[in-house]
Amino acid sequence: MRMFLATLMSVFLATAAIGEDTADPTGRILLTIGGAVEKSNAPGFKAEAVNVAGFLGVVSEKAFAFDDIMLAGLDQHEITANLLDTGKDITYTGPRLSTVMMAVGAEGKTASPMALDGYQAELDWNTIKKYEPILATHADGRPLVVGKLGPAMVVFPVVDDPETNESFKAMQVFATFYINAE
Repeated sequence: MRMFLATLMSVFLATAAIGEDTADPTGRILLTIGGAVEKSNAPGFKAEAVNVAGFLGVVSEKAFAFDDIMLAGLDQHEITANLLDTGKDITYTGPRLSTVMMAVGAEGKTASPMALDGYQAELDWNTIKKYEPILATHADGRPLVVGKLGPAMVVFPVVDDPETNESFKAMQVFATFYINAE
């Protein structure tokens, strides 16, 4: 019962925190969205910063940082797929990318998720809404690990059209730590 109440309270706090522009993340920050965001709870990025974002040349006047609790407080969805050609399906869990974008006031914007190694893809809003990819934070119930596939990754659902599935490969960004909204 205590675990249920603690989970319920964290979901409530995460949902409330996203509704306020000044809510500060209190847990482990998994993702930052910058660029054309209406809500901000974190300073932007400067190119000269001594961190991964600075090294990769990320520049943004304002940003919104999501910690693990805030992302867990959004509706969670699952996509089961064999993304890495391992021969077995893995169930990825996380909020829809569209929900995350809407939470920061970036509905209708193009999302450009960036991986820790600098790889970046561009996903227009029509693609995001049509296919509803998730921003996975867990694989088979375990948190994604930084240095492997984490802290988060963009995962598209498997569809019947092989060409469309093939086009998703370039947009499924592993080790996503930043999304630029434009």
